[in-house]
Amino acid sequence: MTPERQKAYTFGREYLFTKSVLITKKGSDIKTYADLKGKRAAETTSSNFSQAAKKAGAQIVAAPGFAEQLELVANGKADVVLNSQDSWTAYKKVHPETNLQATVTNALGQTTAAPMLNKHNKQLAKKISQAQRKLEKDGTMKQLSEKYFGADLTKK
Repeated sequence: MTPERQKAYTFGREYLFTKSVLITKKGSDIKTYADLKGKRAAETTSSNFSQAAKKAGAQIVAAPGFAEQLELVANGKADVVLNSQDSWTAYKKVHPETNLQATVTNALGQTTAAPMLNKHNKQLAKKISQAQRKLEKDGTMKQLSEKYFGADLTKK
């Protein structure tokens, strides 16, 4: 959720809390957020990660999604992807042989995820949030997080 998105959309309850990572080829000289200056960052242009990469001085290489971003780095057409640790963990689980690596960066603070809906669907957002609370209370959210991300990412 960003202030810009909150003007155009309504959101359900936040359900995922994770750190940001710098994803590079193994052996890259990019180790910290400050190292993005002058580098090519593969990003979805409207994302908060794209804005953060620009702020650090990176040139944005536009990509429609996470898989395409990683492919640009793997092919040498970009140097780095700035994204969430949960996305990286899910990718790495399916692609353990990848020549990419991730380094946690605290420069962006914690990243969250929440269901994003049409601005006029406030009633639906309320119902989704109620369902989320129920799934949190019975432990389902934690179980799913541990299954897919290897850790409980459901707590701030």
